[in-house]
Amino acid sequence: MRIKLNNTTGLVLTFVMLSLFYTNCSVMVPSSELSESSLGANVNCDAELMKTYQSTVYPFFRQSNTCIGCHVEGGTGLGVFASANVEQSLAAFQGAGFSKIQYMATNPQHKPPYTGIQHQPAMDAMAPVWNAAEVSHLSCVSKSQNGGVDESLLTAAKPAPSIYSSTNSTQTLSWDLDLGSDLSGTSTRSVPARATIDVKVLYQTVNGVKTAQGYIFSNPTLLVKATGSQVVVEGLFFQINNRPISSQTTFTSLSRVVAGDQAIPLMVANANTLIQPIGSSDTFQLYFRRIVTAQDTGDATPPLTPILSLQDATTGLTDYARQSELNTFILRDSGILRWCLQESSTPPASTQAACNNTTPGTVNGWNLTRPTKFNLSAGDGAKTVYLWVANDSLLLNLSPASFTITRDSSAPAAATIGAINVGSTQVASMSVSHPNESGVSGWCVIEQSAALGAPGTPALDNACWRWTDLNAKPTTVGFKGGGQRMVRVYVRDQAGNISAPSNTVTASNPYGAITFSELTNATSNPRSIFTNRCLTCHGSSSNPGFSKLQLFQYNGALMVVKNGQLVSRINNVLSPMPNVSGGLMPQEERDLIRLWTMPEEGMNPLN
Repeated sequence: MRIKLNNTTGLVLTFVMLSLFYTNCSVMVPSSELSESSLGANVNCDAELMKTYQSTVYPFFRQSNTCIGCHVEGGTGLGVFASANVEQSLAAFQGAGFSKIQYMATNPQHKPPYTGIQHQPAMDAMAPVWNAAEVSHLSCVSKSQNGGVDESLLTAAKPAPSIYSSTNSTQTLSWDLDLGSDLSGTSTRSVPARATIDVKVLYQTVNGVKTAQGYIFSNPTLLVKATGSQVVVEGLFFQINNRPISSQTTFTSLSRVVAGDQAIPLMVANANTLIQPIGSSDTFQLYFRRIVTAQDTGDATPPLTPILSLQDATTGLTDYARQSELNTFILRDSGILRWCLQESSTPPASTQAACNNTTPGTVNGWNLTRPTKFNLSAGDGAKTVYLWVANDSLLLNLSPASFTITRDSSAPAAATIGAINVGSTQVASMSVSHPNESGVSGWCVIEQSAALGAPGTPALDNACWRWTDLNAKPTTVGFKGGGQRMVRVYVRDQAGNISAPSNTVTASNPYGAITFSELTNATSNPRSIFTNRCLTCHGSSSNPGFSKLQLFQYNGALMVVKNGQLVSRINNVLSPMPNVSGGLMPQEERDLIRLWTMPEEGMNPLN
C-alpha cells in the first residue's frame, strides 16, 4: 500500500522519543534534537529566527552585568546561552525557553546583583518581539515542509482553574479537532481526531510554604474518529495564555501516522515540565506544526524487520529457558506503531486483526509499546518466536524476525557419590558419577557438619558451582571443619535446572578447619599453595599484582576474600593463576583455598 498525503509533497517518518526534564535551577542544552532544520525545515526559517535572536535576546545575555559571568563554557551556571558561539547560545536558550529566562533574569534571589527587577523593562520589551518570532518560525517550518501550504492547527483555549486547584492529581484536557468549539477562531482547517494531554501543577515546598512552580505535561494522545481514516501528525507544541512555548514543553520531534479506533500515545515520554509563574487564569492550547488526513492509494514501503532476541529472566541464557516467561529485546524498530510476538510464522491479516499473542497487557494480541516480555507455549523443546511489526502507515514487515530458544523445565537425574577417602589433609579424594554426564553443565559439592542436617538445594549463583574448571566432574572434597562431615552433590543442566541431591556420604575429618597460618605455611605441602600461588605476585608492593590483591597481611587477604576478588581470580579459567602446571590450579589446591575462603557457618577459621 501507499500512503498519499493531502496537500503535501512528502512525509517525514522519523520517530524519536524525546523527554526533557527541567528543574527550578537548571537550563538544559538539547543541541540538534530541537533544531527544526533537523526535522526537514527550510534553513531560511532558522535564519530568520537567528536574526531576531541576535538583535534582541542574545545581546542582553552578553552584557557584562547580566549572564556572561556564569552561563558560558566552563562557567558556574547551567546552560551556555551567554556563549560567544551564537549557535550554541541559541540552542541553550531554546532549551530553557524565554519564560524561564525572563523569570530568572528578573528574580533578585537568583544571582544578585546580576539578576533583579532592573531587567524587567528589557524583558518586557523583548517578550512580544520574541513571541512573534516563534509564531512566525513555526508557521514557516510548516509551510516549508509542505510545499508552501500551512498545515498547522491550533486548538481553542482551555481554562486552567480545575487543574490549578487539583494539587495532587493529573487532569486530562481534550480537544475534538473537527469541532469549531474546540478549534482556534483563526483556524480554517479541521481533522477527524481527538487530542488529549495530561496536565498537573508542579509544586515546591520551602520552609513549609507550598508554592506553584509550573506545569507538568505528559501522555499526549490522538484518537482517529472517522472509521478507516489515518492522520499524519508532526510536531506538537503548547500555547499558554495565547503565547507559544516552543522549547521545553514541546514534542518537537513527533512524526507519525495514527489510525484505528483507540487513542494512541503520540510520544513515549515521562513528562515535560514548564517552570514559570502560573495562576488560575491561565489557558492552554495545543499547536500542531502539521496535522493532515492521509489517503490509502495502494503501494507504500513496508517497515524493515527489526532484530529480536529472547532471554531467560532467571538465568540470562539466550539458548535455553527454564520457564515460560522470557525477557524480549527488540532493536532497530524506530517508527513502529505495533508489535506482534507469536509462535507462528503466519502474518496477521492486518494490524486490526488479532495477533496470536497471549502475553498480558496486549490489545487483540498487538502490543502498543515495544514488548519486554513474552510467554512461551506449554511443553519443553525448541520454540521459535516470530516478530511482526506495523509501521506508522500500518504496513507489516515482509518477513518476520525470529528467534529460537529451547524450553527445558525438567531437572536432570541425581548424581551418585561412590566413596570419600580421607588422606593426610583437609582435602579428601572423592568419586562421583552421573547416568548422563555429557548432559551435565555443572557440579556442586555441598559439605557441612553432619550435625546440621540435610542442606537445601543450592541456587544457581551459589559459589559451589564455580569451583571446578569448565564444569569438570569433582574429584576431591574439602572439609571446612573437623569431626563428622556430610557431603552431597548436585548437578545442573544447560538450562539451569538443578537435580535432586545425590546420596549422602559422611566422613570423619580429624584435621579441623584450615587456618590462614596453615594456608601460608611454606614448609607444609600442600598448605604452601597460598604462598607459592598467590604471594609471589600479590604479597609485596614490588610485585605487579600487589595493587589488585593485597595479600601481604591477614586483613588485606580477608578483605579480598569478602569482596570476592580472590575467589574470582582463582576461578578465572580464561586468565588462570600463573606459575601453575597446565595453566590451572590443581583441584586439590583449589579446595584448600576454598576451605579458607568459605568457612562453615558459625565458625571462623580465618586466623
